[in-house]
Amino acid sequence: MNELVWTDELAKEYGQLCAECGYSGHTSLGKMRINDILQSFKASKQPKPEWEIVNMMDPDNSEIHPWHHRSCSNHGCKIHSVKRLSDGEVFTVGDEAHSPEGGKEFIRPITEFTIEGNDIRVHFREFGRLLQHVKKRVRVIPVLLTPSQIEKLHTLLNTH
Repeated sequence: MNELVWTDELAKEYGQLCAECGYSGHTSLGKMRINDILQSFKASKQPKPEWEIVNMMDPDNSEIHPWHHRSCSNHGCKIHSVKRLSDGEVFTVGDEAHSPEGGKEFIRPITEFTIEGNDIRVHFREFGRLLQHVKKRVRVIPVLLTPSQIEKLHTLLNTH
């Protein structure tokens, strides 16, 4: 957990929480000791991840299963898919994606995910990028038109 930087506003908010506790030890968080109140307060002020793990894969790549708890990674499971919370986009190992950083947009399959602090890194064969910088490949769907349909389209768009 990162060290909390105390501002006047945070100190006031914490003081109100402790005053709410009074002699009874009860807060809106339930019955707590003063040290537990401090730890809970500090934890509530930490940045929240912008992603969540959706599925994990067994170490032998034999089975994909929903992620239920962090202990799975202690058994050698690897992250198989993650969801970016800002837009709901789900990324899975094997998906083709790109990162438009650096002026180049190489479309590559995702090879793995790793957790770095409060962020998740998407790895491609040659490099990795933080999830917020990665976009899924947009597949172009060919549209087949007859010459008369093309002419109608040109008329609608007012171009020739």
